[in-house]
Amino acid sequence: MTTCGDLMKPNPTCRTLTSSVRDLAKTMKMDGEGPLPIVDLKNGNRLLGIVTYRDLVVGVLAQGKDAEKTKALDVISHQKQFCRTDDSISRAITLMDQYHITALPVVDAGLHLVGTIHQGDIARKLEDPEIELDSSNVDCLMKGEDPEIRTIL
Repeated sequence: MTTCGDLMKPNPTCRTLTSSVRDLAKTMKMDGEGPLPIVDLKNGNRLLGIVTYRDLVVGVLAQGKDAEKTKALDVISHQKQFCRTDDSISRAITLMDQYHITALPVVDAGLHLVGTIHQGDIARKLEDPEIELDSSNVDCLMKGEDPEIRTIL
């Protein structure tokens, strides 16, 4: 079975709780990716949460907050928006769908950030843009089965 650790991009860009929203937005723009993992550097990059584009729009812009004075701490999402290195790809897809995000931080057993996995990484692994990315199809593909045959049976 292919795992999140197999498809993740190592050494992702991340920020801390004291990073300004302006810095977060610039980083997201430069990297062209979101969400942005927020970590505790003192504890070996332990994942604290993520900041999404939506967090910036709803939590800062819509409320007229100052982007330089507002910190990641003020807008961070603390929900379980991450996967572990040994999680299945279908779990990553389920979480992306549940939280309406296109990427997930990947953590080790100690919840330390080790990578990120993106929808594009999964799509390239599947190598067939016609197959819908739902967990049952992904499970079939990762086992080497044809999802169309499975649905007929």
